[in-house]
Amino acid sequence: MPIQKKHNMAPFLQENKDSICVSIQQYAHEHLNELSVELILEYIHDTVLPQMMMDTTGKMKDDREEYEKALKHLLNHYGLTCICLCTVY
Repeated sequence: MPIQKKHNMAPFLQENKDSICVSIQQYAHEHLNELSVELILEYIHDTVLPQMMMDTTGKMKDDREEYEKALKHLLNHYGLTCICLCTVY
């Protein structure tokens, strides 16, 4: 039986390497002077997740309750309950 290799990326990143990973890499490159896990976490929550939500569900942040419900469903799809510092690290 082959040994399963553990991925270093969260599932939502593994499945969206071309779009999300490139976006995060570009953002990190543009902010090298202040780069931190916290900065990337903020970028994911403020930019990446809202864009994923718009692309997959059409939900926008301005309808907070519907957005949060749809976000929870989206994260569950990838086996996540939230995206925290540990996930980003």
